[in-house]
Amino acid sequence: YVLSVGLMSMISFNLYSNGSFFYIEKQKGILNILIATPTSLRVIFFTRAIANTIVSFIPLILTLVYSRIIFGIRIGSLFQFKLVLSAILLIICIVSVSGLIAFVLGLSRKAFELQNILISPIIVLSGVWGSDTLPVFLRFISYITPLYWGIQICNNLLSGKTNTIIDILITLALVIVFFGVTILLLRKYENELQRVGAYS
Repeated sequence: YVLSVGLMSMISFNLYSNGSFFYIEKQKGILNILIATPTSLRVIFFTRAIANTIVSFIPLILTLVYSRIIFGIRIGSLFQFKLVLSAILLIICIVSVSGLIAFVLGLSRKAFELQNILISPIIVLSGVWGSDTLPVFLRFISYITPLYWGIQICNNLLSGKTNTIIDILITLALVIVFFGVTILLLRKYENELQRVGAYS
């Protein structure tokens, strides 16, 4: 449960901060300026999203350190090389999902209301609290999200289980799909932004 608390904090921070990127920049009047720069809007978004995700590991690490100090939970295994690689894979999973949320919220006039509607189910479906208690149809949905597999890889490593090559390949395949869809959508609407100066 300690790891679940830390992961939920990290995922929530990223989905909220990255997901509202376009909407907040549009409200500030900065989005049109970003479009006018030589750097692609996609590059700007993904750079910020990766930075936010890396920063969000701080509360996760602090949660684990507190659990060691207060409850005496061993955390020596957290500094394995494999776990670092798993954390990098989890970062990619989070960025790929938050990119789609950013696109959807950027088009909405009620982004903050929609944000809560979208993000809460995503956290539940990510499997951060386990997916065994979910109804079968929801469990199936969780299996097709990269967040679920990224979290499972970290959980397996910390619990001493071996991650199979199939788990890793499924995660990579879903990340590629989510990234591909996000990039295509952002490219399409970046062109629209350059044409009309604002989301239609």
